[in-house]
Amino acid sequence: MDFKILIPARRNSKGIPFKNRKLFKYTANIIPPEYRESVYVFTDDEVIKEKGRQYGFTNVDRNPSSASDESTTKDMMEDFCSNFPSDNDPVAMLYLTYPQRTWEDVDMAINTFKSRNLG
Repeated sequence: MDFKILIPARRNSKGIPFKNRKLFKYTANIIPPEYRESVYVFTDDEVIKEKGRQYGFTNVDRNPSSASDESTTKDMMEDFCSNFPSDNDPVAMLYLTYPQRTWEDVDMAINTFKSRNLG
């Protein structure tokens, strides 16, 4: 796969404590086994890292500066991409707060991106 699949999952939450721990399985379960080697769990939470390992995903440590309440999506993406300095693969980001998403939704978005030569 020429895409990275990013699951950002910080430990803390403004509203519901440990919400990402509770929602992780809904996103993880939709990803077909043949794509799991392209999945990166970007987190500062040891519990979520263990969940990622159970699915065969790669964990990437998230810096505290990109996991605070004040950090932006741009801050988080810059932190994530700094782990792959010579790599320009597109990234499909799967927020955990959309548990109704299906793999067909993800696949359609990736194919639209590719067909429009947006990379």
